Amino acid sequence: MVLGSITPVSSFIAIPLFIVVTGLGLWLTYLEKKRQFAAMKEELRKQNSWLA
Repeated sequence: MVLGSITPVSSFIAIPLFIVVTGLGLWLTYLEKKRQFAAMKEELRKQNSWLA
């Protein structure tokens, strides 16, 4: 915290950067989960067509 009080510019840059990185990480995780879910649904559809 001492470093932040000495150089307010670094925290001014670091905080938005942290938010952007976190947001990007969440977004990528969301996209990956969405893709997996779509693949899973497709797989279930194939299995159902085999059963039918």
